[in-house]
Amino acid sequence: MRFYFSYFYEFLTNGLIPSIFGLIIFFLPDIAYLFVDSLKNISLLEPIYMGDGNLVFRIIGIIIILLAIIYSYLKFKFSFLDLADDYLYYEEGVIAKVRKKIPYKSITDIQLKRGIFETLLGMDAIYINTAGKADYELIIKGVSIEHGDIIFQKLKNKLFNKDKS
Repeated sequence: MRFYFSYFYEFLTNGLIPSIFGLIIFFLPDIAYLFVDSLKNISLLEPIYMGDGNLVFRIIGIIIILLAIIYSYLKFKFSFLDLADDYLYYEEGVIAKVRKKIPYKSITDIQLKRGIFETLLGMDAIYINTAGKADYELIIKGVSIEHGDIIFQKLKNKLFNKDKS
């Protein structure tokens, strides 16, 4: 059974900051005009606002925003958790891939965490610990609450040999 994660979470973690940066660049000529108008010193900010540079900033801003949205979408499409018969398989990443195959018999602890922020956004975080590892082997964030509960129950059943499928 394969589970995908929240696009909203991917956008919040990977696309929001670049999108804000793109918006700042997009509106930089307008911001510069406000400073020029209020300071009456156009010598420093004049190249940003005057001439064809205005269109260049708009295009660069739109490109940055589009790239942030596309990257978030691709990261969403290429990130998943697969619960097989004997192991769980986790994969994420667009350019730099992370792949983990964890046998159920090596899992020692499963935690489903949902704080106030996650509850408001409708998301869970699943923490999986394995034998011989001091820290968590796998932390999966951005799972919908519905999928988080299903994954937690299936993993719990697999660990206690109640679910053979």
